[in-house]
Parts: sequence; C-alpha cells; structure tokens
Amino acid sequence: MASNSLPSQIDNHRSPGERPAWCLETEAEDTGVDRKTGAQFHTWVRSFSRPGKSWGVDLLAEDVTTLDGTTAYPTTVRVYDPERALSPVEAEEFALAIIEAIKTARDSETGPSNAL
Repeated sequence: MASNSLPSQIDNHRSPGERPAWCLETEAEDTGVDRKTGAQFHTWVRSFSRPGKSWGVDLLAEDVTTLDGTTAYPTTVRVYDPERALSPVEAEEFALAIIEAIKTARDSETGPSNAL
C-alpha cells in the first residue's frame, strides 16, 4: 500500500485516536495529508525489522479524518521488499519477521494464540 492511499476496510475493533493494542507507543508515529483526497491521517506503527537488513516488516493502522468525520482503519502488515536476492538464512529471518508481525496483530485482537 502506498503511503498516499487509504485502506479499503474499516476496523470495528478500535475507535479513532485509540492506540492499537499491538502498538508500543502512546502517540501516532506519523501524520500527513492524502494527496488525492486531502484527508488528514495519523499512522500507528510497530516495526519487526532487523537492524542492517535490506527488508522491513511493519504493522500499521491509520486514523483518517475527512469532512465526514474520523475513521479508524484496520491493521495491515506492510512488507518492504528486499532490493536483492536473499540468502536462505536471510529469507528465513524475513519470513519469521512477517509471521511475528501477524501473530502480534492477531493476539492483540483475540488474545494469545498458539496457531497462526
């Protein structure tokens, strides 16, 4: 998802301005304005990236404010594609970071789970 586009589904588990349960910060990490619509957004983020790696994995949730009010959108997993081929060890680290992000998002909505 590009940073200037909006998610398509609305999250019924979180109110606008409410920190997602998976987020470690009490304030939204980023704010901005959608270039196409002019809507203001606040982005909640938690990173699962490893220092020094060519890839990244983040959980994101956005609050979007338009003339119609503010909407809390659902959590999404953002994957930053590697710019080069990964070794088997690096590919495994990348896959495990994605799984960790997904488990964190699911656990925060339903409580801890042993299965993916």
